[in-house]
Amino acid sequence: MTQTILIFFGSFVVTILLLPGIIQVVQQKCLQDQPNYRAAHQVSTPTMGGIAIFAAIFINLLFWNNAEILQTSNYIVLGLFFIFLVGITDDLINLSPIKKLLGQSITAGLLIASGIKLTSLYGLMGIESLTPIMSYCCTFLFILLIINALNLIDGIDGLAGSIALVISLCLGVWFYVVGAMLYCGIAFALAGALLGFLKYNFAPASIFMGDAGSLVIGYLIAMLSIQFLEFNQIIIETMFSFENPLAILVSILFIPLFDTLRVFFVRLSNGYSPFRADKNHLHHLLLKAGFKHQKATLTLVSLNIFFIAFTYNFQFLNVSILIVLQFILAMIFTITLEKTIKNKTTKSANQKTVFTLYSSSKK
Repeated sequence: MTQTILIFFGSFVVTILLLPGIIQVVQQKCLQDQPNYRAAHQVSTPTMGGIAIFAAIFINLLFWNNAEILQTSNYIVLGLFFIFLVGITDDLINLSPIKKLLGQSITAGLLIASGIKLTSLYGLMGIESLTPIMSYCCTFLFILLIINALNLIDGIDGLAGSIALVISLCLGVWFYVVGAMLYCGIAFALAGALLGFLKYNFAPASIFMGDAGSLVIGYLIAMLSIQFLEFNQIIIETMFSFENPLAILVSILFIPLFDTLRVFFVRLSNGYSPFRADKNHLHHLLLKAGFKHQKATLTLVSLNIFFIAFTYNFQFLNVSILIVLQFILAMIFTITLEKTIKNKTTKSANQKTVFTLYSSSKK
């Protein structure tokens, strides 16, 4: 317990100490993120906060787990370095979606080479154990999905950091109680770095994490998520194993997962590339509905926590049914939100029409 607490606070302190200097350098080098047609911010804001997140995690893990990481997890560390380089390169020169996906694919390969892979789907669509080929394919696609989900949710102040903080704390506490201390340390190092980052990122943001942050976070959460499922098989029928671990994991990752799958489906149904940028994410809808950044972030974080509680209490259901229920509830929320926006737009248009008619009559 003491080491876990020290990892958490060590990562928090390193992030807090590094960020002011990063903000100053980014401002001096004019590397701020400029407002554009799809940005939610209105002023130039320093980016590359991911440098502090990466440094805090890496320093603390090497300090507390150096022997275990270097001897048994060299591919994990290499993958962490590589995804960070992909992210920082994208922050500096704006990589094309294809090059970015290629970098993510190499990282996924490194993580699989470390021995981390899915071996079961826990009954989803009737599938239990995976053949070796299915295992590699499912793991590869899952890693890419999670990395991109965390990357795409980073759209308003504090959102990606807050959602990732909830995820890392949930997984970290569970790894602690089952005795998986390496992954517990990674989760709490990530949580500490995120908490330190949020001090500067919660509305109004002083700095953004950039892809250097969101890709690193996505990579670590993908790894922790796979290990969460795999450890559940090892400790099956103990007091700490879940009856429906896949549905539990989906609930922990729900907002990034649902938002990504939803926008990909909408883009494809409209004939666009799934990687085509737009303003159709859940956080964009909340802003259109009149929410401020802080309220929108707290709403989505609360919604994510609701799905965790809901799934935990109904995990006795079939995994496929439970996941479908999760998505139905999320769609009800989304449809309600879209109707709110439509009513607001209609009301605004009516008021504008009345004002125009009134102005014309005065003339």
